[in-house]
Amino acid sequence: MTQPHTTLNIATVKPAITKIDVFDKPAASTPTREFDNPWLYDPDVPTSTVTQVFLVKDRTDGWVKVLLPVRPNGSKGWVKVSDVTVSPNPYHIEVSLGQHTITVSRGTQQIYQGKVAAGAPDT
Repeated sequence: MTQPHTTLNIATVKPAITKIDVFDKPAASTPTREFDNPWLYDPDVPTSTVTQVFLVKDRTDGWVKVLLPVRPNGSKGWVKVSDVTVSPNPYHIEVSLGQHTITVSRGTQQIYQGKVAAGAPDT
């Protein structure tokens, strides 16, 4: 059974920001993390840069709570709204474990479908 998906927002770091500061809470005085913008996808290819983008979890006056690309999964932090552009995420990923497929859509348009494999169960 296919479940409806919710459109989530993304926070794209503005091009003028070369290092995005991440804070543990809004209005904190000192950042606890910092991420390069853009970040280098492949260290062996200096031109493989990608703009830093975060999934938005919450917003408050002047701040955006985002998921961070670090372990443990689900790590969160706050960035200044002035450092990012918040917009709807047009992408949706659906994985069918029974059929071993992944489908990627942008809006209502399917842009990729392929095979996937399930990993080994935890022991």
